[in-house]
Amino acid sequence: MKEKDKIESIIKDIAKHNEGDVIDFTYNRKGKRCFVKVVLGGLNPDYNIDLQRITDITKEIKRNTEFEEIVPEDYRLEVTSPGADYAMKTEKDFTRNQDRKIRLRHNNLEVKTPVTGELVEVGQEGIYLQIDNDKIYFSYDEIEFGKVIF
Repeated sequence: MKEKDKIESIIKDIAKHNEGDVIDFTYNRKGKRCFVKVVLGGLNPDYNIDLQRITDITKEIKRNTEFEEIVPEDYRLEVTSPGADYAMKTEKDFTRNQDRKIRLRHNNLEVKTPVTGELVEVGQEGIYLQIDNDKIYFSYDEIEFGKVIF
């Protein structure tokens, strides 16, 4: 197993143990320097995660002996949740942001892109946006990404 895969596996196990879910993982190593970035979400029903859980997961990662053996001493660890500007692509991403106003880039030829509307429903196959008086469906296959609008 590659070094990056081992680190990701350790972090995923720690996150799961603390009711977290790894949304995104970055591992860059150049010589004795290393950067690890983890973006976390929560588990069902809304996939959100609070600051205390992020802190607990970060501490557990830093105390993990297997992690310490693989990662060089000179490392930077960043553990965070997806911010408001995080690009939404998956069901979990959209579920976290249900009932918010979003801008959606897509490749549905029948609707202009990008389109802005309220995310009113999230399903296994796609989402519904309320745009003016219309409720329009977009499958995940045709969605490039969405972003929350403030």
